[in-house]
Amino acid sequence: MLSPGDAALVKRDTAIPGLATLLDQEAFAGVLQGALTERTIEAVSARYVRYKPGENCLVAYEVSTDTGEMHLYAKARRPGRRTKDRAPNTSPAAAGSATGGSDTLKALSIALYVMAHDPKLPALARLDDAGEQARLLEALMPGQPAFRGAHVRRLRYKPERRYVGQVVGEHGECAVLKLYSEAEYRAARRGADAFSCAGTPWLARPIGISDEYQALAYEWLPGCSLDAAMRTSEWSSELPARAGAALAELHTHMAAGLAEEPDDPAAPLVAAAESIAALCPELGPCARNLANRLAADLAQSRVTPCPIHGDFYADQVLVFGDAVTLLDLDNAGYGDPAADLGSFVAHSL
Repeated sequence: MLSPGDAALVKRDTAIPGLATLLDQEAFAGVLQGALTERTIEAVSARYVRYKPGENCLVAYEVSTDTGEMHLYAKARRPGRRTKDRAPNTSPAAAGSATGGSDTLKALSIALYVMAHDPKLPALARLDDAGEQARLLEALMPGQPAFRGAHVRRLRYKPERRYVGQVVGEHGECAVLKLYSEAEYRAARRGADAFSCAGTPWLARPIGISDEYQALAYEWLPGCSLDAAMRTSEWSSELPARAGAALAELHTHMAAGLAEEPDDPAAPLVAAAESIAALCPELGPCARNLANRLAADLAQSRVTPCPIHGDFYADQVLVFGDAVTLLDLDNAGYGDPAADLGSFVAHSL
């Protein structure tokens, strides 16, 4: 059943006929059961949502079936909208027979994809085949026999954008594997290249790069996130200060090749205000007014751009004892260092 907020959103956005189905887990389970006739759906849980008003909505699900767990996503589009995506894989090997539910999916302009057949992350399919996975890992981390017989455990997955997994070797050796879409890989590769020679303990070290597979590998480090550490009763108030000191080091690092500061740094503020207005119309005027005020302030600021993390918050800091390490430089670029502090505060609210 749709929540009141989702029901109101569906009523406003009539351009996406499948929106109600994707936001209603029970309704989606019914449609999915019609598509996967060779399996019995036991439970469906939405794990990730990405919504573009009037255009499309993508929802990733964890699905429990009588034959095991599945990770898949569905994308509802405005009818008639052209897409460059490959056709969804609905073969029995990938997702079960789709004959029963294909008419319903087509009528609602919904495309269904299992994780291994994400059209924007083609290398993901190789993790489903032992031989192909071995070739991928050898190309990514050549000359490292510890990972030849490794298996990969999923950590995080954002459909059509990024997959993060833990590579575990036969004797317990570990590494982080990241697979990207084409656009995301270009940005992540710039960050990896710019800081690969930093030679400092406050950054995770890249140990493999593959343009062919749009993949990066990083050393696996022990510890927990700063967010998790701050939720324990024994956490030290010095940890945030150490994280701030590491961030300050990043801001002063000479990093060639990073993306330049955008011509209009206020554009994300305006886009965020419009997103808020689409989701909560009653907050639209306030959000737009705030965005305009902040844009005016930014126009008057005179800050020399420096390297910034670009997506800094407590989960991007790894804590082990008294040491802190900054993670995920996929969005690094030149900009106002205050943006990193603002991101940290915003995520902490």
